[in-house]
Amino acid sequence: MEEKAGKPISRRKFLFWGAVATTGVLVGCAGSDGKDGRNGKDAVLFSVDWDEETDVVVIGAGGAGLVAAIEAKSKGAGVIVLEKSDNLGGNTAFSGGVVQASGTKYQQQFGISGDTPEKHYQYWLEAGEGVADAELVRTMAYNSAGDLDWLVGMGLTITKIYAIDPIPYIDPELIPARLHVADGLGGGYFSVLKEQAQKSQVDIRIESPVTQLIADADKRVVGVCVGDGEDALYIKARRAVVVAAGGFDCNDELAKAYSPQLYKDLENQLSLACTGNTGDVLKMGLAIGAAPAGFGGTIAYPAMRIGRNEADLPIPGIWVNKYGQRFVNEAAHYGYVARAVFDQEEHIAWAVFDENVRQMGGSVIGGWSDDLAAEIASGKILTADTPEALADAMGVNAGQLALTLQKWNADIADEDADTLYQKAVALQALDTPPYYATSVYFYNVGSVGGLKINSKAQVIGNDGEPIMGLYAAGMAAGGFIGPYYPGSGTAVTATIVFGRLAGRNAAAETAVADGD
Repeated sequence: MEEKAGKPISRRKFLFWGAVATTGVLVGCAGSDGKDGRNGKDAVLFSVDWDEETDVVVIGAGGAGLVAAIEAKSKGAGVIVLEKSDNLGGNTAFSGGVVQASGTKYQQQFGISGDTPEKHYQYWLEAGEGVADAELVRTMAYNSAGDLDWLVGMGLTITKIYAIDPIPYIDPELIPARLHVADGLGGGYFSVLKEQAQKSQVDIRIESPVTQLIADADKRVVGVCVGDGEDALYIKARRAVVVAAGGFDCNDELAKAYSPQLYKDLENQLSLACTGNTGDVLKMGLAIGAAPAGFGGTIAYPAMRIGRNEADLPIPGIWVNKYGQRFVNEAAHYGYVARAVFDQEEHIAWAVFDENVRQMGGSVIGGWSDDLAAEIASGKILTADTPEALADAMGVNAGQLALTLQKWNADIADEDADTLYQKAVALQALDTPPYYATSVYFYNVGSVGGLKINSKAQVIGNDGEPIMGLYAAGMAAGGFIGPYYPGSGTAVTATIVFGRLAGRNAAAETAVADGD
């Protein structure tokens, strides 16, 4: 495997209808009338001097990109991977290295029984709330175990398996422990892919930004342009192009258009996503008539965890909105809770706790001090001797906050249960002054939504038909996630399942004839 940049020779000239993505301009692939048959936009007829040819071009060298490249290479295809940044891995390398898989031999080894791909499918479908594409969700669930075996066969080691936190309306029977943690987390997982790509002699080129997808007069994608101006390099893809360039995690413009929740996180400058994920290739795909799918949600993780000295401990305290009212089970799955916070008026939520919770220590995420003294002094955490005084400092209804705490404490004393939202952990009274509050924020961990694909990972056009020669995988694709993120490992599983499908099917495409 080489990580290189350069301009080979081998030049041939043809005429093509090109899709060019420039700032604020999207030009579609044209038909014989000079108009795009998919979206009606004007197109550009231009000549292409191919500098280089290969069977499959993969855009992006993160998890999905390397999976697709390894799979295509194993089927005998020549592969070039183009990465715009100066390093490999994308969000995958920084992830928790979790793979969601069901009915696996590893679950049995860890003493977990009763899970099936059908349960997994039903879980993802219910969490998708009618938004997630059933065909894609089924494909992920039913391929997850076999594709995890594929990874283990390349050297991946599973160190732990756990379950997501509950989602109130989903049967717990559908969500057993199925989150498989890779040794070394995301970095360890990606190192397995990188080593396999090296063994397979995959040609990987860093600092090679794709600036155009090129389609022929039949609207088949036949290549890409790398760079621009005098340094532009045209690479012909004889069989197919695979888009695996991640999402639009760090693009304010696209977030504002497609994901208000993501846009809010970016406004708050809270992001753990790869800065190179700016949706460039997404815009190019839309330019040639690809249909969008799955926009609206985001992958968000709470930016604070009061009293959590271990990542898997429950969350003490309660969350309230601007009216001083609870609105969610605070210990529910983080994706579900993130959506609930965003749904509040002005997207405002506060974590409220007492002195007993404060004495439990600082937060796992956020780097807060153990005694929280620095945060109190800076105003990040508000404090007062009574609920009413705390409410005044927060700017919420004082009487309502006092009633909310009264209800919580009465439930704990009388029922030892949360009668409002059925929170089953961290059931401790909040009655020891002083009282504390801090704003609830979420880190942007990634965007949701991308190019519409089918179960073969083919990109689907606005006319409902596959765009020949174009595939997408990982978070560059959309449609398999609903309004909120359904648990750690969903994105990684998508990179594996659709990465393999894209690589395999791209390699099996009939090659574009010489002269085309």
